[in-house]
Parts: sequence; C-alpha cells; structure tokens
Amino acid sequence: MQEFQQNDNGKGFLKNPGEEESYDDFLTDFDLAKLLVVTSKSIIWVVLLITVSLSGAFLYLRYTKPVYESSAIMAISALFPEK
Repeated sequence: MQEFQQNDNGKGFLKNPGEEESYDDFLTDFDLAKLLVVTSKSIIWVVLLITVSLSGAFLYLRYTKPVYESSAIMAISALFPEK
C-alpha cells in the first residue's frame, strides 16, 4: 500500500513501500517486456527520434571543420649519415 508524504516545500506525493532502498540494482529490476510494450505503442516516435538523431549527427560531422591536424618531418640523414 502506498503512503502519502509531504515535501519540505509543502507539496504531497505518494511513496511506494521500499522506496528508500537504493537503486543500484537497476539492471536486475529492469523490465524488458514493459519497455517493448511502451515502444510498440509509440513506434512512430521511436523511429522518428532515431532518424532525426542520425540525420543531425551526419550533418554535424559533414559540415564541421576538423579540429585536429598533425604533420611530421623525418630527418633521415641523422639515421643514415653520408659516406
């Protein structure tokens, strides 16, 4: 059963039992079936989000000038002195 509690700012919220436990074991509590149900109901938004993200990444990489450049000069005469 949920219990009602009040914040410092006076707003109330419902607290689930055992909520004060740590969330370190997120992967063990992760419900893949629930995630699939939610994404299958809104598959258009998921596809749209992935498309916009990949398009934005492509455009950013396409039109951004490279920041790092390198060059080297090798002194071969120091390695093989003339006879």
